[in-house]
Amino acid sequence: MAVSSVALIALAAGVTGLLVRRWWLAVAALAGVALASALDGHAPRSALLDGLDAMALVAGMVFVAAAASRSGLLAASAHRLTDRLPRARWLLVVTFLLAVVLTTVANLDTTAVLFTPVALEVGSAAALPLAPFALAAILGANFGSMLLPTSNLTNLVVWRHTDLSFAAFAAEHAVIAVGAVALTLGALVLGSRFPASVRPGVSSSSSPSSLAPRQAAPAMTTAVLTDEEGPRPLARPRTVTDVTMAWMSAATIVLLVVAFFAGLPVGPVTLAAGLVLVAVRPQLWSSRIDLRLVLAALAVFGASGVLATSLDTAGRLGHVSPLGLAVLGGLLASVGTNLAATLTLVPAASTATLRSALLIGVNLGVGFTPVASLATVLWRDSLAARGVPTPWRRYFAVAVPLSLVFLASSVLL
Repeated sequence: MAVSSVALIALAAGVTGLLVRRWWLAVAALAGVALASALDGHAPRSALLDGLDAMALVAGMVFVAAAASRSGLLAASAHRLTDRLPRARWLLVVTFLLAVVLTTVANLDTTAVLFTPVALEVGSAAALPLAPFALAAILGANFGSMLLPTSNLTNLVVWRHTDLSFAAFAAEHAVIAVGAVALTLGALVLGSRFPASVRPGVSSSSSPSSLAPRQAAPAMTTAVLTDEEGPRPLARPRTVTDVTMAWMSAATIVLLVVAFFAGLPVGPVTLAAGLVLVAVRPQLWSSRIDLRLVLAALAVFGASGVLATSLDTAGRLGHVSPLGLAVLGGLLASVGTNLAATLTLVPAASTATLRSALLIGVNLGVGFTPVASLATVLWRDSLAARGVPTPWRRYFAVAVPLSLVFLASSVLL
């Protein structure tokens, strides 16, 4: 009982550290893990190795995605979309699908941080309300992260506890991933109202929640988001500013996906690829992942490993149903993040059906609270950094029903 109590306190400190990023919380959480390990008599080596691999993946992918963002590649792509798509709904659809693609080949946290500005840029370039485009980014991140082991850290944890190849994991969850994307896209489109056509740089009076932006210089666009907190300006460049880095970042993403399917270790390979880009453009180092977040995440991995062992999760949940495991995963994620929920429950996911159920719960059942997915917190931070209010009301109006549907769908497994 003492081991479980100490591990639970360390886990709570680690999860809180992930959300608020304070040095003292990260250090306290790691100290708690060390104490729990000493009391238990076994260090959570497997869980910590999972954590190191996951953090290497995230750290490397942040550099890769930052290269694509800073080079202007993502913003230029947004304007290409605006120029070619005449209807706002199609623009929203493509924005959402791009978020899903980036989530799939990178990971959902990268999408939340680096694609959110691009999604806003798409709405900005078309002078449309930005809230639906902000939602497209986070919905594409959270509900489009089922396919690959690298698409979500929860997937990576589950995958590392199997003997599946990268391709086999993708095949096992392909139907669920496609269904989740289709249902989420339908909910997003049905819940968004737009004028009939897109006219870049001109605000439509038929949209009650859009305001006319001031005329911008040819290389810039401006737009506003009107939601619960009022209008805020947005302005970003339109063109690729670093051609070399744009090509290198695009090529790196393609090569990483090939490497993953070839069976190379995802964490070290991704980190190495990111550091190569940093060597070419040292200014990318400023985009590095916050060390406080890394330490807090390692504490979460370690504490969850100790907790799962001390509570004998596999034994206690030996006869759990897919629906029960999915609901339990969603509930734990809602109060302690989906990463902690996955690490605690993964010993019980002993079959392919239970693996899918757990991932449905911790990936697709995260729409009930802002803390269920770290990507949602990072999305909020990304919007706040640009002076854009977070459209929580609209987010929950879509995310809560979707999460309920996805959790209920686990009975079909």
